[in-house]
Amino acid sequence: MARSGVSYQIRADSLPEALQLRLKALEPVSGTQLRSDDAATAMSRFWEHLLSPLTVHPKGSDARGKGIKECAARQHLLPDGTKHRFDERTIRRKLSELEAHGLAGLAKAKRCDAGQQRVILTRAFDAAARAAGKTDGDIEKVATRLRDYVRGLIVQGRLPQGHRDVRKPGVQ
Repeated sequence: MARSGVSYQIRADSLPEALQLRLKALEPVSGTQLRSDDAATAMSRFWEHLLSPLTVHPKGSDARGKGIKECAARQHLLPDGTKHRFDERTIRRKLSELEAHGLAGLAKAKRCDAGQQRVILTRAFDAAARAAGKTDGDIEKVATRLRDYVRGLIVQGRLPQGHRDVRKPGVQ
C-alpha cells in the first residue's frame, strides 16, 4: 500500500513471463501434506536455492538450457554433506515441479499410509494365511499374540542368543 493509502492491483497474466514464473513459485499449494522433518526441509531449500537462478529465464530459452547444462556439469554439496552431480533430466524435472507447485513441489509428499502398519506379520505369512482361508482379523490376532510374547521375552531379557532388541523407540 502506498503512503496515501492507495493500493494498486495488477493481473498476474499481464506480467512478463519471468515475473509470472517467480510469482507462481511463491504461491502456496493446498492439499499437499509436506514432510516436516529437517532433512526434507533442508533438501527442499537446497533445490530452491539451486534452481532459483534458472527460473528467471523463460521456458525453452537458450539461456535456460545453458544454465541447466552448467548446473548438471557441476557437483553440488547436499545438506547432509555429501557431494552429488545431477543429470539434466533431474534438474528439468525439479525445475518443472518448482514452477508448477512452488516449494511444496520440491518436497517429498508424506506417504498416504504413513504411520499405518503395511504388513500384519510378514508378507509370506500373510499370503499363506490368506491362501488358507484366514481373514485379516484372524491374522491380526496371531500377530498381536506373537508381538505380546516377544515383548514379554524382551522385558524379561530372555531373547535367544544372537537375537537383537528390535523394538522401535517408544514402543513398549
